[in-house]
Amino acid sequence: MYCGSVAKEYVLSSFRTLESAEVLLYEYGGVQREIGYGVAVSKFFRALSHVQCLEIYAETLETLSTVDDFVNILPHVFHDVDELILKDGKTTDKSLFLLLKALPNLRWLVFEESCIAGNKEVEHSWVGHMLTAGCMFQHLETVYIVRFSGNARQMRWVKLILKTANTLEAVILSLRSDDSINQEALMSDLQSLPRASDGCEFEFEEY
Repeated sequence: MYCGSVAKEYVLSSFRTLESAEVLLYEYGGVQREIGYGVAVSKFFRALSHVQCLEIYAETLETLSTVDDFVNILPHVFHDVDELILKDGKTTDKSLFLLLKALPNLRWLVFEESCIAGNKEVEHSWVGHMLTAGCMFQHLETVYIVRFSGNARQMRWVKLILKTANTLEAVILSLRSDDSINQEALMSDLQSLPRASDGCEFEFEEY
């Protein structure tokens, strides 16, 4: 796991044997606004481009979004990543779209608790993101959402994934046992949504 701010230089040879990486970047004394920080972050992520499993904290995406050249920090370099775990924390849809478009061969996607909870952006922003969503989820097989409540933002993401992921096999929704969710009504709503994959099944888990 890498936790902290990004250094300007690394011994990148040590990254080559990694099969998975867990990344937590956070703001530290405004360092992310220093000249050259964006280049350092881009170099850091390129060094991880070969990993198969990427675990990234929501705070990392929010920290990166303050960098001027954030769009260029996450290019389409993660061709080997087939599993993405978005760790606990609040995110914006903008940062999620940029990350997911950098993972063209993603097969397993996990949203941990609160990553897509709440409505961080207004509807017209989501419409703008949708215009660039065509390259996402082309190989996605499984989606796992922790503490699914069916709020508006979670449903927007579920609808997008169902509509674009033509290889999707399972959508697993983890529900807290003390949450008042009518599973039968929720299942009925989900089953009525348009799906690109006829073989997609919905599963509920309680914790």
